[in-house]
Amino acid sequence: MLNRRKVKICHLQLLPIMSGVQRAMLEFLKRLDPQTYEVTVVCRDEGDLTKELRNLGIHFQLIPSLQREINVWKDAHALWRLYRLFKREKFDLIHTHSSKTGFLGRVAGRLGGGVRIIHTVQGFPFHEFSGRFSTLVYSWFEKLAGTLTYQVVFVNNEERAYAIEKRILRPDQVRTIYNGVDLARVNIFNQEVNRQRFRAAWSIPTDAFVVAFVGRLWQQKDPQTLSRIITACAVLPVHFLIVGDGPYLAHLQTAFAGQKRITLAGWMEDPFQMYPAIDVLLLPSLWEGLSITLIEAMAFGKPLIASNIKGNRECVHHGYNGLLCPPRQADEFKKAIQTIWQDHFLYKTMSKHCLELARQSFDVEQNTRRLLALYEEQLGYDG
Repeated sequence: MLNRRKVKICHLQLLPIMSGVQRAMLEFLKRLDPQTYEVTVVCRDEGDLTKELRNLGIHFQLIPSLQREINVWKDAHALWRLYRLFKREKFDLIHTHSSKTGFLGRVAGRLGGGVRIIHTVQGFPFHEFSGRFSTLVYSWFEKLAGTLTYQVVFVNNEERAYAIEKRILRPDQVRTIYNGVDLARVNIFNQEVNRQRFRAAWSIPTDAFVVAFVGRLWQQKDPQTLSRIITACAVLPVHFLIVGDGPYLAHLQTAFAGQKRITLAGWMEDPFQMYPAIDVLLLPSLWEGLSITLIEAMAFGKPLIASNIKGNRECVHHGYNGLLCPPRQADEFKKAIQTIWQDHFLYKTMSKHCLELARQSFDVEQNTRRLLALYEEQLGYDG
């Protein structure tokens, strides 16, 4: 860098939770040189994310008027607060995440001084199950926001291709950089002793075939289908481990109360302790950008069973490292679980392929270097 002062960067998030979007951002921020970059993270309020930011010594700013839902007054207030922050701090680069918050951030960033803006699409706000009208409206907003953005990073190639095909964004304006997983940390955790320790702590039989779901139990992850899958698999000798919280957790607690074949573990701050203990990762989502859970399980060599949607297809290659099932079809998921449980050779082969794909495409160190190269490209561009 020609400039001797630290490069000031702002990351804009909405929720202060530790879901995949926030965890992907943190993995990147951990690897930024603090002697070169001064980072500020903006989010709505206090939570697990701000706790982690404190632990890392990263400054954060709260704007309570940031909301997921459309609210004219709160959105206007959030836009004003962002504008004032950007104007005062004079960031060199603003990196936005999430759809509506990202839109407000890009508008405020341009109004606040024409700063370089990068936006990461962790899944468009419209998907296979969106109505035609909402898809058209959201597409228009994404196209408008694209005019305010220097580069848009996609985490899967299908959505990048869609954005180009529908002329939402220009081809020279987009690129794909995958989310990544810390493979060195995986190697520390991925040991038999950790498998046995976790199973003992949660009273899971040592010889059980464990199918795990990891994620927030809300609409996106389709917990209704998850519940039907568990019911359909009652005839199979498999154990379900559900890791996560959310509005649907209470239903699962009631529906499967007293059933020893199911463990409802709730939210885990560090899921790495859990992955060695499972055999298969299950994800019946209705939409995804690129699931951190899938690539983490892959890095631990766990075959994947997921819904056949954009994002999932990026890392689950049907018949190679896992199986893809039609969304909302519980019986198809049950067949997939039964197939992998019955065929030990298939399981071992898929496990091997998972490890290979994780090293090839989802190493956080490699993908951090790609994103950092984009930062340097934008900061060095005299346009």
